[in-house]
Amino acid sequence: ARTSARRRALLRCTWLKLGGGSAGLRVKFVVGHGRPLEDSADLLVVNVTEGERMRSDTDPRNCPAGKICTGSVATYWKLAAFLRYAATQPEPMIGRGDDDVFLSPPMLLAHASLLARLSQ
Repeated sequence: ARTSARRRALLRCTWLKLGGGSAGLRVKFVVGHGRPLEDSADLLVVNVTEGERMRSDTDPRNCPAGKICTGSVATYWKLAAFLRYAATQPEPMIGRGDDDVFLSPPMLLAHASLLARLSQ
């Protein structure tokens, strides 16, 4: 949890300052409950337990060859919760990233603006 908070802090003081706060682009960090979180308006806390596995008896790091072992399903549940949230928001487009993905907020906004103009 502390590592995720550090990553979010790093994103807030780096690429979010390069255009993440510009008009038309709103950033939300989707986080599950149950762990201490920093107090920030850009957090969307959803009813998902971080790290929850579909089957508690299988750890994907110890998965035997030929057997299907799932990792955390929290990512999928958080995505579903985010999509439900996004459907109620005024923005015409949404995007999803992760803290280990490189994004250029000014280019993301430019691309989204172009897509919005082309779809009219």
